[in-house]
Amino acid sequence: DFFALGDNGKKEGEIYKSIEVDDPRTLTYRKYYFLHDVLVGAILIGDTSISAKVMEAYQSKADSETALAMFHGWK
Repeated sequence: DFFALGDNGKKEGEIYKSIEVDDPRTLTYRKYYFLHDVLVGAILIGDTSISAKVMEAYQSKADSETALAMFHGWK
């Protein structure tokens, strides 16, 4: 399965922060793109069960800490 939305971190002149989660055990890859600490894009490959949470975080312009807590329970 595949899910993507928003900006893929390639806008010229902008400095993005990206976070990758690659789990070969579950064949899952996730990459999140943040600009000025706001979630602006994401790619999910494999398990896309968090796509609704990613969409919610994207639409609410969640910061990186909030977004990662929503997706993975990270603080």
